[in-house]
Amino acid sequence: MTGLDDAPLPDSHWWLEDPELWPLLAFEGGADGHGRPVDATWTDRQQVLEDLIRRPGPVDIDFARCLLVQETHSHGHAWGFRHGIELAAILVAEHRQVQDVWLTSDSLRRSSRRRSRWGWSLSVACRRVHSTPALYRSWWGMMPQVSKLR
Repeated sequence: MTGLDDAPLPDSHWWLEDPELWPLLAFEGGADGHGRPVDATWTDRQQVLEDLIRRPGPVDIDFARCLLVQETHSHGHAWGFRHGIELAAILVAEHRQVQDVWLTSDSLRRSSRRRSRWGWSLSVACRRVHSTPALYRSWWGMMPQVSKLR
């Protein structure tokens, strides 16, 4: 959607006003000329996430969930680690909705699989917000695996 010569994306208010625009930020997996995995929209999502994280107060929960799902798909497809998955998980976790425990847990697993030291910090951030015993047990059960990745 954006390129080097394109204008910057509209601010987060524009995205929040109309949910029909959200598919423009959807994960678009593919491969480059060398066969490496790419996500054509990751830079756009990153820009929106950075704008949203700077806003005071919680953002629209449905938009935050949409962005987290797209970031999780992107991490499952691409190589490496980007901070967008952390930002999206924090935006979802700050709503403290029990139904989002599995969504944030899935993002944690994806980010940890990428052998990222950030997977652990993401789990701590989400754990502080959700504070459910089942979530603690699931993350503490993963702790030996995460510590091996360091």
